[in-house]
Amino acid sequence: MASDDRTQPPRSFAFRSGRITAAQRRALDTLWCYYGAQPAELATIQTLFANPQAPLSLEIGFGNGENLVRLAAAKPDENFIGIEVYPPGIGHTLRHCKQQNLNNVRIVRGDAVDAVALIAAECLTTVIVLFPDPWPKRRHHKRRLLKKDFILQLAQKLRPGGRLYIASDCEDYAKEIIAQAGTIRTLCNEASDGLFCSAPAWYHASKFERHADRRIFHIRYRRQTHKHTLIKGFS
Repeated sequence: MASDDRTQPPRSFAFRSGRITAAQRRALDTLWCYYGAQPAELATIQTLFANPQAPLSLEIGFGNGENLVRLAAAKPDENFIGIEVYPPGIGHTLRHCKQQNLNNVRIVRGDAVDAVALIAAECLTTVIVLFPDPWPKRRHHKRRLLKKDFILQLAQKLRPGGRLYIASDCEDYAKEIIAQAGTIRTLCNEASDGLFCSAPAWYHASKFERHADRRIFHIRYRRQTHKHTLIKGFS
């Protein structure tokens, strides 16, 4: 019997093919074998890197890969995973990974909720979620990615002292995220007022963001430890 989609949890993204260029398609066809990872490999993702003991960071919904590639290039002694659903963005990212000869990036294509569930507990030093779809209409709020259950799951994947970075240009969504995360005792908001932080040092505004001229709400949480110690990670 075919499954009834109405019984499935709402997705945080809308399925769309998007226009893919010849170069992006070629990258998907020729470079996936170097940078791609299957969801099942997430449980032991460190073994796919040359240095499996290096700090491991995850970016969810990396878009065209601008931030992911920049960080991986700037931190060659650290490892990075990116999760994305849209082929054009993945193809664009693969091209730039190859152009910069990166060997510390692995990419997973799929739904972040499903993929994150497969990652081993306490193996990530950093999780980055930049501009998750705000689904602004109230009837669509159930589709928002960063709900309490998923934030809790992200916290469980972080090593003690690890950090969760979020950026949004939707104030309503940003405040909802803080309200949801505030109920998770293992997470500590690093903003002095318990709300928003300044942009982290590694953050670079995208071309779209610079032209949009909208306020960006930066959120930073640290997974607490009993000894309140920190691990190597982004500041």
